[in-house]
Amino acid sequence: VDPVVRGVLGDLSGCVMCYGQTSAGKTHTMEGYEDDLRGLIPRALETVFSNPSAVGEEPAVFHISMMEIYMERLRDLLDPEGEAELVLAEDKHQGVVVRGLREAPATTLQQAIGIWLHGRQHRATAATGMNENSSRSHCIFMIRAERPVGGDRFGFHSSSS
Repeated sequence: VDPVVRGVLGDLSGCVMCYGQTSAGKTHTMEGYEDDLRGLIPRALETVFSNPSAVGEEPAVFHISMMEIYMERLRDLLDPEGEAELVLAEDKHQGVVVRGLREAPATTLQQAIGIWLHGRQHRATAATGMNENSSRSHCIFMIRAERPVGGDRFGFHSSSS
């Protein structure tokens, strides 16, 4: 995961995903939050916020969004009501985007972890034959880095996710 995260900090796009059978440990691999058993999301956030570009003279601003796909429906996990209408669309500069998806700014690791934990609480779960508290959806956690380019006096920004 480290090379992907460092690539995003260097203006590349990146993706990490888990795939497998029910009860194989996908959610734990991505979201585990206990000491040495931390998942990829908390570890990636630690890498992001320990990077000098995150805290330097002109630090990056990070924007976090989180959604799930449940029963073929997109749902914004950062929307407290869960009622925002999300629409997949194609943008000529950004590629495929989700219109209506909230982004929460984070400037510290603690803020980013808080946003992630908040979104995680809203996931759809149910018992299955193999797991009492199984995730019943596909979760997508996104972090977008934005930083001034060539000094901020012209207001140019670079963005990657």
